[in-house]
Amino acid sequence: MKAAIIGCGAISIVHADALIKQNIKISALCDIRQHTAENLKAKFSLECNIYSDYKQMLSTEDIDVVHICTPHYLHAEMAIFALTKNINVLLEKPACINENEILMLNKAQKNSKAQLGICFQNRYLEGIIAAKQFLANKKILGISSTVCWSRDKDYYTDSDWKGKKNTEGGGVLINQAIHVLDLMLWIGQSPEYVVGNVFNGHLQDIIDVEDTADIYYETESGNALLYATTAASKNYPINIKIDAGEHLVEIIGESCEIDGVKFLSKHESTLAKDYWGLGHYKLIQDYYACLKDNRKFPIDIEEGSKALKVLFAVYKSNGKSVKIDSCLNNNNIQTIKKEN
Repeated sequence: MKAAIIGCGAISIVHADALIKQNIKISALCDIRQHTAENLKAKFSLECNIYSDYKQMLSTEDIDVVHICTPHYLHAEMAIFALTKNINVLLEKPACINENEILMLNKAQKNSKAQLGICFQNRYLEGIIAAKQFLANKKILGISSTVCWSRDKDYYTDSDWKGKKNTEGGGVLINQAIHVLDLMLWIGQSPEYVVGNVFNGHLQDIIDVEDTADIYYETESGNALLYATTAASKNYPINIKIDAGEHLVEIIGESCEIDGVKFLSKHESTLAKDYWGLGHYKLIQDYYACLKDNRKFPIDIEEGSKALKVLFAVYKSNGKSVKIDSCLNNNNIQTIKKEN
């Protein structure tokens, strides 16, 4: 199979590394900054063409799969274009930055012969899988999670899209904590209502998105809490505590502890940073296996938008209960307009 990558920044290195280790040919790269694409090509000694226009690349190259690793606001636009050409898409999180784009991606996915996959790579960590399997037939009474990471001024000022609502879509919730929120919903249950608060504590003159957030929601069997911030002094491992009555499961980073017994996750060698989650290799491996075997990849837009729907509701909450999906209306699908 032949693959292409759009967006040749930091996370693209993880995708390229996984593809090469799985003997998938990278036949094209695309980035509006040619030197960035050239650097990725040189890093892995690739024999491939380089483009600055993704539409030209996807219309010219014989591509089976495109990996989209661009800024958030471009994700939906690019994925939809590829799907209309029946090119399979593996899309970095978040799939999109607003409710309208969820609807548009759903429509594009249904009308395409290709598969859309979303990168929630932490689902592929052995420790996480062990926790989910252990809890599969148990009643979950509560989930409490924390994400305490550090993102300083330079993290935002070195980028032309991070820290801006119209290009990043939000702050800590949509960029960092979305992985933990996805795991909470995957292991537990999806709520009907959510209450949340977001604020910017330490970079008020630098960014217009939140650096800190808290979420509370209830399910049929219990409740869930999430506290997330990028104002910490360093990047701490994520922590998820799950109350299953007589049983307690705690996820710390990649490993989990079930009733006091530690289960350590082992992963393939990867260039990813540990606080990103190190499951990209296995996710990419599974995605290509699904394509080859003509199986449905488990994290499509329907599954991959569950966390998005919750956090979009949180952005509207301001401490009040908000019904999830209340703003999703198939009659309100609008055409994507590229933002500069």
